Amino acid sequence: MDVLAAVAHVREHAAELSADPERTALFGVSAGAHLVLLAGLAEDASVYDQTWPKGESANVRAVVEIYGPTDFMVEPATVHPWQEELVTRFLGGSRTDLPARWQEVSPCPLS
Repeated sequence: MDVLAAVAHVREHAAELSADPERTALFGVSAGAHLVLLAGLAEDASVYDQTWPKGESANVRAVVEIYGPTDFMVEPATVHPWQEELVTRFLGGSRTDLPARWQEVSPCPLS
């Protein structure tokens, strides 16, 4: 995942970037918000990037998301049909066909 590669890059080059590697925060809008939520909240970030150390999180201090999808497992009756269709196409199958995938891409499932 590009977000994790960016985190690793900033930490690796923290001195030349005048950055504090212990105070990393992620920010994203819409689809970018979805990605920073997945990267920042994963207890084991290696599920998104096999080059990441197994069992380690991104260990960021903050995740700021604006308009990002957070829970794909909400009741279908609470979303518009076009939203359900969009996510179905995005994930390659419906929530009935691929329930594990729908759960996996929900960074903050409320259900």
